[in-house]
Amino acid sequence: MVEPTNISSRQASGWLFTRQAEQLTLQASAVYLNNNTSACSLLSRSKWRLHTEAGEKQSSRRERVENVSIL
Repeated sequence: MVEPTNISSRQASGWLFTRQAEQLTLQASAVYLNNNTSACSLLSRSKWRLHTEAGEKQSSRRERVENVSIL
């Protein structure tokens, strides 16, 4: 936004208030997105860990079955 020139002080204070409100909205949006991203990455990491643990359990079961069948 371009800063206005040749305006009354009332208009200037209104413009300044609007500008500050825009900045606060942007900051709040950034914080919200940041927190959301963190929550999403935590969730995906925990899902990945669960999948990995499940995969390890399945592979160890498979190895036991193969060992039994060899005997």
